[in-house]
Amino acid sequence: MSQKIKESHARSISKGITWRLVGTLDTLLISWLILGESHTASTIVLWDTSI
Repeated sequence: MSQKIKESHARSISKGITWRLVGTLDTLLISWLILGESHTASTIVLWDTSI
């Protein structure tokens, strides 16, 4: 028997922010590993986040 936890508004917001941070850091790391340039990787992350 599993109990279902009700999703609160605060929990939804915190999950969204956390996943956005994880996605941003993943994009930064992968871009940096492929390109080897931190400036270009940062630019990619800024474009990705703004879109």
